[in-house]
Amino acid sequence: MGVQYSLLACAGAKPLGNRQVISYECCPGYEKVPGEKGCPAALPLSNIYETLGVVGSATTQLYSDRSNLRPEIEGPGTFTIFAPSNEAWASLSAETLDSLVSNVNIELLNALRYHMVNKRVLTDDLKHGTTLNSMYQNLPIQIHHYPNGIVTVNCARLLKADHHATNGVVHVIDKVISTTTNSIQHIVETEESLETLRAAVAASDLNSLLESEGQYTLLAPTNEAFEKIPREMLNRILGDPEALRDLLNHHILKSAMCAEAIIAGLTMETLEGTTLDVGCSGEELTLNGKPIIANKDILATNGVVHFVNELLIPDSAKTLFELAQESEVSESMNLFRQAGLSSHLTGSERVTLLAPVNEVFKDKRPTVDSNMRNLLLNHIVKDQLSSKYLYHGQKLQTLGDKELRVFVYRNNLCIENACIAAHDKRGRFGTLFSVDKMLTPPSGSVMDVLKADHRFSTLVAAIQSAGLMENLNRPGTFTVFAPTNEAFQAMPQGELNKLMGNAKELASILKFHMADEILVSGAVSALVRLKSMQGDKLEVSMKNHVIHVNKEPVAESDIMATNGVIHAVSSVLQPQASRPQERGDEPADPALEIFKQASALSKVSQRNPRLAPVYSRLLARMKENSGGF
Repeated sequence: MGVQYSLLACAGAKPLGNRQVISYECCPGYEKVPGEKGCPAALPLSNIYETLGVVGSATTQLYSDRSNLRPEIEGPGTFTIFAPSNEAWASLSAETLDSLVSNVNIELLNALRYHMVNKRVLTDDLKHGTTLNSMYQNLPIQIHHYPNGIVTVNCARLLKADHHATNGVVHVIDKVISTTTNSIQHIVETEESLETLRAAVAASDLNSLLESEGQYTLLAPTNEAFEKIPREMLNRILGDPEALRDLLNHHILKSAMCAEAIIAGLTMETLEGTTLDVGCSGEELTLNGKPIIANKDILATNGVVHFVNELLIPDSAKTLFELAQESEVSESMNLFRQAGLSSHLTGSERVTLLAPVNEVFKDKRPTVDSNMRNLLLNHIVKDQLSSKYLYHGQKLQTLGDKELRVFVYRNNLCIENACIAAHDKRGRFGTLFSVDKMLTPPSGSVMDVLKADHRFSTLVAAIQSAGLMENLNRPGTFTVFAPTNEAFQAMPQGELNKLMGNAKELASILKFHMADEILVSGAVSALVRLKSMQGDKLEVSMKNHVIHVNKEPVAESDIMATNGVIHAVSSVLQPQASRPQERGDEPADPALEIFKQASALSKVSQRNPRLAPVYSRLLARMKENSGGF
């Protein structure tokens, strides 16, 4: 139909934050017909000279006349001209324009012939990375055709394409292009504002790369960019060949990216293997959230250079403390600093730091004493790890000489009770794992932990009476939902008496509180069905950040043991099909003996008015079976 759509936005393909206007106009060579939609009428073709005036490049047409190029582009032949728009000519500095249009005119003619190719080249022929020989000394013109549809000619954007003429084709571009004969390395060597970069490139042996054949983009940090970095950090990086190479490679893209192709939302891969995120702040493009591009599109024979006024420092060149500055773990880092552990996080020691996020300390910040220092030491793991290589059951050694276990769940990756809350950051020597809580290293078996906590004295006695103590002392992977003394007190007296008097039923109920796999709170997002050692399933869920088991809230979660995890519950759980049963066989003598020994450890529960009759009856049965103590 011969209709052309124009999208007017901010310059340089930066559409965010600006008013956009869509206009409809006839394509050059077409016109409207009264009563018809679109622009259906095709006009006769003209030569290139006349076509320039039709497509909005009257200034190019004027300069073609003034430079004596007109006879050539009016005459026979087949040419392609990349014609700068009127606005492109107007944007040149007065000094540059004056040198081109002086009385001599030879410079203007050479400039225009550099915009021409001695054959017809249509948009379909403008393949990414191709080079066309211009009509000025056969000097190359670089073509880039990006995935987003943008086409550039020596980094000038193609505005209007494929306007046919009798003797060729006209493409309108948004800049006046100039010849390029220098490599990226030559630009670095000759630009005064890149003196520090020049020294860094030489120190890291990247000279050969920047002058080699290929197509690269150098985001060249200016001297000002280096001066913004703390002197201690800069000296450390400049004195570390590997960190310096990572830093520089982080400023080199694997392909030539003209500014017109760098649009908001784009992710660009660097030579270092990391990515840079492109955004938009008003009318300015941003790299990793910062509007730092100072000068753009300095074209080289092997790519393009953009000057940046801030260093883009990759994680691989940072210490753990430097990594933490951009993460939500500042409170943790203050604790490590106060505990005198900074040397482990700033030196060349290969470690992994498990740093709780700031949210952990929103209610109370812990006091740094010797116990806290020891705990923090157990948040530093020997060796530099990557979370993607961790596996279930893996053992990690800490600087505090503790052994930590790795648990891999469907929805989380946890180290003991602490689960990884963000993607790990890998620094020069250390890796940062942000975790969702303070880590609790295990100390002792499940039975050791229960015996050491007075809240579970009744449970300990029950476990001994049921003959389950040995099982919970052995190596394993147990989860125990441990009823507190108050949970037993809350049972009806008759039911409690029956339960304590029937070893078989007691063992069954206790096994219903246990599972043969470790389930920490971080593994529970919605509903987890856990098979108990009794055989029935336990339904574990998370509601309002509190774990529930069979709809009962857990009073305290993630009490870690060397062979499992304990969750304190305030009620005794009952299997669905469980009913009060008649008293069965008498407990075996060994169980009574265990209970007898446990009673001495359970004086608090014995003094309780509700539990006292249970203990009295059990002790009486012990006397009957043993003939007294």
